Amino acid sequence: MPPNVESRWRVGGPRKLVILAVPVDHVRSLLGPECPDDLSSALEPLSGSTAPNAVVSTLLQQLWTLGDPEGPLGRMLADSMVLALICQVLILAKAGTPYPASGAFSPREWRRVCDYIDAHLQEEIALADLAHLAGWSVRHFTRMFRQSTGQTPHNFIVHRRVDRAKDLLRKQKLQLADVALTCGFADQSHFTTCFRKATGLTPLRWRRELV
Repeated sequence: MPPNVESRWRVGGPRKLVILAVPVDHVRSLLGPECPDDLSSALEPLSGSTAPNAVVSTLLQQLWTLGDPEGPLGRMLADSMVLALICQVLILAKAGTPYPASGAFSPREWRRVCDYIDAHLQEEIALADLAHLAGWSVRHFTRMFRQSTGQTPHNFIVHRRVDRAKDLLRKQKLQLADVALTCGFADQSHFTTCFRKATGLTPLRWRRELV
């Protein structure tokens, strides 16, 4: 859950649920200079994911078992676990979009779809082509995609384009119009609208805040 993102839950039947909330200031103090400037953007690829991860599960269970630590050594132990958890989550986010909820795509199908999208961001991506990669009809693909990711294929592609734009804005001194075309947006105005909707900032403002 990135900062400033609403959390909603719909649970049916018995569940064991552990929620760990770590203040942003504490994350920054633990990570020091390795902390991303924009935690929301850094964690965005994992937002809404239900994909299991053994390291995350183990660390959460250990923190739950530890409870409220007593004394400086106990607090150091808890902080080390929280630090390990934060690092693991950031590593997962940096690795790319996680495998979505089970019951829809196989890992191979999901990776094939993501690789195709990333390789064709500069072009118009047809929904029929994505459905064909997964071996489904367009209607079924669209329904299962939304069920698995919480997004429509179109919104997912736009977010991938915004992520690509962020990389170009960080690393290259391209004009905004060139970034827009490189990432598959119709023009600079379309790019600015989509980028601001995803990040709350215009591309120019976002780039300036990196300096």
